Amino acid sequence: MERKTLFKGIGLVIIIGVFVGIYMYMKPASTASTGKADFKIQPVELLSAFEADMAESNEKYIGKVIRFNGTVSRIEGDSALLITLSKPEEDFEAQCGFDKSEYEKSKNVAVGDQVTIQGSCDGVDLPEEDDILADGKYISFSRCSIFDAK
Repeated sequence: MERKTLFKGIGLVIIIGVFVGIYMYMKPASTASTGKADFKIQPVELLSAFEADMAESNEKYIGKVIRFNGTVSRIEGDSALLITLSKPEEDFEAQCGFDKSEYEKSKNVAVGDQVTIQGSCDGVDLPEEDDILADGKYISFSRCSIFDAK
């Protein structure tokens, strides 16, 4: 009698595992960061944190959802959209990658517009002092979504 119960238990666990696996496989991937932000921090402040302590900032911010605002300086792409935020007086850019599914929200954004964006932080690229080919500092964000555009 105990063997029968044991096999039923193992069979039940396998069936549940199969259903959970199918659910996770069929679940659509997240293409935009639309929920609550982990941090609300401006790209300039984020860059300063990375410059001060790269290891701690990597652990704290990479993969986290961050909401920030800025002025659109460049728009690129057709199948996926890249909006770059920067200020002329600062030597950095925040590069915001948008999925094609966000096109409707972002198609009315133009260079010079003030926007509030939320995205997943992918990291920062700080050129080395002897790297003459690098032309600035970049913070990269993916799965971005526009929350406000003026």
